[in-house]
Parts: sequence; C-alpha cells; structure tokens
Amino acid sequence: MFVWNIDPVLLNLDFLQVRYYGLLFASAFLMGYIMVRYNMKRKGQDLALADSLLTYMVVGIVLGSRLVHVFFYDTSYYLSNPLEIIKIWHGGVASHGGVLGAVLAAWIFVRRKKMEFWDLADSVAMPLLLSGFFIRIGNFFNSEIVGAVTDPARVPWAVKFLRYDHNLSEDKVPWRHPSQMYEVLLSHFLGYALLFFIQKFWGARLKTGTMTILAMIWYFFARFVVEFFKEYQTLTTGLTMGQWLSIPFVLLGIGLFIYRQKTGRAIDQPGDVSRQ
Repeated sequence: MFVWNIDPVLLNLDFLQVRYYGLLFASAFLMGYIMVRYNMKRKGQDLALADSLLTYMVVGIVLGSRLVHVFFYDTSYYLSNPLEIIKIWHGGVASHGGVLGAVLAAWIFVRRKKMEFWDLADSVAMPLLLSGFFIRIGNFFNSEIVGAVTDPARVPWAVKFLRYDHNLSEDKVPWRHPSQMYEVLLSHFLGYALLFFIQKFWGARLKTGTMTILAMIWYFFARFVVEFFKEYQTLTTGLTMGQWLSIPFVLLGIGLFIYRQKTGRAIDQPGDVSRQ
C-alpha cells in the first residue's frame, strides 16, 4: 500500500511545460518505431518505408484515440471546453480509437505503397502491444483512469490517489486498485510474452495476419477483464463503456482468425515485401 501524489509536470518553465505523460507517450512511439524497423528488416522489407509509416501511424493513433475518448467517455466536458480537445498532453486517450486509427492509417499506407496489408500489420502489431504500456504508466503519473475503491486488507498493493480524490483529506482518501498497472501487466507484458512464444514455437504453421489478430483478441479480452477493477460508471446492463467497445473487437478477431487460417498465406511463403 502506498500514497501516490506525484506532480504530473516534470519540468515547468515559463514557456514550456514538460509532463511525464507526454514523455511516456513519445517513448511509446519511439519503441514501436525501433521494433517495427527490426521486424521489417527481418522480413527483407524496405526500411525506408518505416520512416513514412511512422508518420501515418502517429497521426492515425493520436487522432483516433483522442476522438473516441472525447465522444465516448467525456463528451459533455469537451463540448464545454473545446480547446481541451487538442491538449492531448493532459491525458485522455482511448485504446479502442487508437486501434481503429492504426488500422485505418495502415490501410491507407499499404494502398499507397502497394503492399500486402497483413504482412505490414504483422510487423506492427506486437510492437504496438508492447509499447502501449508506456501510455498506461503515463495514466498512472496523471492519476487518471484510477481503479475502484478496495479493501487494503485484501489488496495489499492498493494505492491512494491523492490528486484524483483531491476534495478529500488524506485520511479520508480511499484505497484503490492500481488498474493502470493491471493493464500494463496483463494487456501488454503478458500479452507480448504469450505472442512471442506463439510466434517462436508455432510461427511456421501460422498464416499472415495471425499475430495481428491474436494481439487484438488478447488486448481487448484483457481490457474487458481490467474494466471490472476501474472506477467507471457502469451502464444499465452492468458493463462499462470500455467493455462494450471491447466486445466487437474480440468477436471480430475470432472471426478473422478462423477466416485467415482457411484463406491466408503461410508466413514463411514468399510475398512478404509487396504486391508489385
């Protein structure tokens, strides 16, 4: 059990404010970029494409994740404060929108470069899954997306988020699940480890696109589970908005997995570079 009250601003100058969240968000893209380049090099793809791909992915993920957060999670606040929409460094992104933005950006990219979509997706999916943990740690530094109130006697790793419950005196601040860290461990680290071993030991039997689809299924399944520990208002059915948005991704992933196993090309067969 510990009290969390760190200032989310790392450096505050007269003309510039550097936040932990902003640095971690940028770190996520840097790690993803390095890993994508490695995957593309291993496949014999043109590394020059990785630089332009980064631009597409940054725009797609940032816009998608921000807009879904604005219109699905806190619409009334952003309609009342429209300038806050562009202040992404203050936090507030939705992973569901990030995935949609990434898929759309990748689709536009492969259409312009005349590449095969699933080959590119397999180079990007696992790096994105792993790099996403930076963003959740950024949420922790911002004291946002906090967990539900819990009993520290049963959850010895419970946290007091003083900045989240700032209207209460410290002795009245409740202990909460560190749900951001649950997502870091379950969705990102464990998910990446499982996919790494699947690729290492069964990669030769897989079809192109399989790793992308498995990453999507795992991430949104894990997201559905973690939502039970978050401090979100539930809907009338007892599910949160995050859970409702996760269900279609899981079902779509299962359908795509079955389809790709029947129609896809084996990963180790020729054709990884382009359709030209």
